[in-house]
Amino acid sequence: MGFGGVTSGIDYLTQTQIDNNQIYMKIIKIIYPLSFFIFSCHFSDDRLTLYNNSSHVISVSTSVSYSDKIMNSIYYNLRDSIIAKSSKTFSKPSGLNKDGWSIEIKNSKDKKLKLYIFNFDTLKKYKSMYSINQIVEYKLFDTILAYTEEQLDSANWKISYSGRH
Repeated sequence: MGFGGVTSGIDYLTQTQIDNNQIYMKIIKIIYPLSFFIFSCHFSDDRLTLYNNSSHVISVSTSVSYSDKIMNSIYYNLRDSIIAKSSKTFSKPSGLNKDGWSIEIKNSKDKKLKLYIFNFDTLKKYKSMYSINQIVEYKLFDTILAYTEEQLDSANWKISYSGRH
């Protein structure tokens, strides 16, 4: 304060800086959590569940690419197994509307999601001899299940596998 209640220029600048800093802090308190939420969210489509009702451990690979090639590493498939009489939910990275599986199906050659079902013991037996593509080529898988999006919708994206078809 200056003489007679008159605010000096220094006091005014100091108060303005304090007001601006408070505004900036309020903005940061709002924007920072919001930006953290927006940029840290990883959306995935986790509608697909496979029930293994068979009597053996299985491994599953999905293929919906134009060339119908699946992951070529047997070790990848060995780590992703489903024990007998249990289930597993499969996730597909997706956009904000969580439609990863739908996008994959729409981009596939025959508009179907294919599930390659392998007997876990078969993969263990051939892991050092063949790639997954060779296992498929030599038809050493249990079966291939193929579904349109409409079929999956009507089944509520729940698939049951009871054994070799």
